[in-house]
Amino acid sequence: MLYLVPADIFTEITVITLSNNFLFSAVKQNFITKPYRYYSNALLHRKDIVNDSRNCAIIYQWTCLITGKIYIGSASKGDTRLNSYYYPSTLKRNLPIYKSLLYYGHETHSVAILENLGNSKNISKSNLLAREQFYLNEAFQMFSDKVLNLSKTAGSTLGIKHSKDFSISRAGVLNPMYNRVKSPEFLAIQKRDKQGINNPQYKVIKSQQTIDKLSKYIEVFDAESIEKIGKFKTVAEGGNVLNILE
Repeated sequence: MLYLVPADIFTEITVITLSNNFLFSAVKQNFITKPYRYYSNALLHRKDIVNDSRNCAIIYQWTCLITGKIYIGSASKGDTRLNSYYYPSTLKRNLPIYKSLLYYGHETHSVAILENLGNSKNISKSNLLAREQFYLNEAFQMFSDKVLNLSKTAGSTLGIKHSKDFSISRAGVLNPMYNRVKSPEFLAIQKRDKQGINNPQYKVIKSQQTIDKLSKYIEVFDAESIEKIGKFKTVAEGGNVLNILE
């Protein structure tokens, strides 16, 4: 279900929603301008969030309804980018927005399309980033303590503050292994032949459970309904099962 923003609301919305079987009153949400589209529950409205931005260049905003923290981003293909926020592989990335989604859950986040720039084919990357930069500038100026973006520059890591240890050179004498004498036993282990019978895993029969853990499966989803179709070991296997490859 799509929640449209009332005309008399400019920068704040208060939402009451259900999460993990308990009712909570969400914090007021901050917007630079009235959103083009608004979804109060990112988990419940996933299908609409993705389908409504299909092949559209957009500026979007995630908001945590518990902390009030926001994240502003842009995408030349809105459906692909927004859908990626639900992938486990994407959520493992070490960034504040993904940590927020993992910790609080998608159901406690809202999604707002701040601006729809039209068909992806008609928008250049420079124009897209320019519009994102506008919203980032306003956000950092109006409520910088609520912004999850690490960088103040659209499409760049410029401005991210690293720890002092990050910039320390570890070449030469600063390298922990510098001039360290390795024992003959250590060198022998490193240089020994590990092929064939010398390999500790030689002729070890792996269980199906172990094979499944070592295998990287391909998950296939329906483009329209976003429902999972199946999991396959290879693209060819999936294509044969779904009759989409010769």
